[in-house]
Amino acid sequence: MLHHKTIKSILMILFLFLLTVTIVGCSFKPQSAPVANSAPNGGGVAIRAMVVKLTQSEYASVVKTGLENPSIDDFKILMIGVSIIGIDPAKDKTILCPDIGEITQKLSSKIVWSANSDSMDNGAGSVVNYDNTLVLHMKDISNDALKLKLKGLKIAVAYMDLNGKKIEKSFDIADILQFV
Repeated sequence: MLHHKTIKSILMILFLFLLTVTIVGCSFKPQSAPVANSAPNGGGVAIRAMVVKLTQSEYASVVKTGLENPSIDDFKILMIGVSIIGIDPAKDKTILCPDIGEITQKLSSKIVWSANSDSMDNGAGSVVNYDNTLVLHMKDISNDALKLKLKGLKIAVAYMDLNGKKIEKSFDIADILQFV
């Protein structure tokens, strides 16, 4: 059973992740970012795969039991997700985004310190969103080693946009992973 403090920490991390995604999504569009606009009026696919440093408050909420001399630099946040705007809700869609279990299996439970998942897809609307946020213990893991471990995890989408155009995209997380 989770302690009240742990639940509060998880909710805080989720809130910070959603805030980060909103800020980054609204103000930052690097040219190498895997974003494909295929629907009118801002519709399209936005894929997120990034590793970010923890803030002091996030680090303070991480349970560090069993670690010898942990530091803030030992931990990172991995964010993996997909958002699609402009889906024809009457048509079939296929959206594959790795879940927490798949990611943890690829990385190992020694690296994945905590995890949270969120999704919005009621099947009736034209917006779909999947987000996974994982706190990673990366003390002995390099960025390249992390990419290698994630190789093969894919985000794939196939859907009909509001104009009747068939959209199909596939991304290997290791290929698009950004370290911010």
